[in-house]
Amino acid sequence: MRLETKQLSVGYNKPKVEVASGINISIKNAGLTAVIGVNGSGKSTLIKSLSGLINPLQGDIKLYNRPLNTYTVKEIAQKISLVLTKQRLPQHLKVIDFVALGRQPYTNWIGIHEYQDKNHIIKALKQVKMYEAKDKACSRLSDGQLQKVLIARAIAQNTPLILLDEPTSHLDMYHKAMVLNLLKSISTNHDKSVIFATHEINLALQLCDSIILIKDKQVIHDTPQNLIHSGILHELFPQDLIKFDEKAQLFKMNRI
Repeated sequence: MRLETKQLSVGYNKPKVEVASGINISIKNAGLTAVIGVNGSGKSTLIKSLSGLINPLQGDIKLYNRPLNTYTVKEIAQKISLVLTKQRLPQHLKVIDFVALGRQPYTNWIGIHEYQDKNHIIKALKQVKMYEAKDKACSRLSDGQLQKVLIARAIAQNTPLILLDEPTSHLDMYHKAMVLNLLKSISTNHDKSVIFATHEINLALQLCDSIILIKDKQVIHDTPQNLIHSGILHELFPQDLIKFDEKAQLFKMNRI
């Protein structure tokens, strides 16, 4: 088991605010998993808790059958890559230098990159189709390019799990689809478990192997098809403006 939670509650301690509870998730193999829910439902909080960035309020998180809280920061960084929405790239750095930061969990104490490290960096850049821009300053990148560079750093980190918080925010429709297709390719072709929080529910239902749905502080982890047939997606949003079309398997806006 790569990642597992039992009766997990997540939120914040000061003041204590619980955003979701009773979370039972099992990530056994490679695959693409989306965390969906309405605004403020706790998607980002769950991603940060699973990565060890914030502590859960209650319950257990196990990483490869070992409690997450028994890992050192370096050990976690060799198992989990984390990509945050509001993560800022150092503007003065070149693309290749930023992607190289993904190798920090493996470098020696003065941070010298060996041949293997450089190989991971080059492969990551090529995988996201940013190798030609490797010497470009991060400050000169578009939003779509920035997101690909963030993902490249996570790929270079070479972890079995990659967690992302809203990787398609601020992107247009084409680049949203591009990023999610990239994540699907990473999970399918490189034996990665990719878990991402998203508002792009229609795309997630089409692409993902499993869905983590947060609704009314409760969490369901299942396949897209099982969630569709259960009827729970009809209850996710108020139906005055949008509704779920089970035949088309997507949310549609009601015509006024």
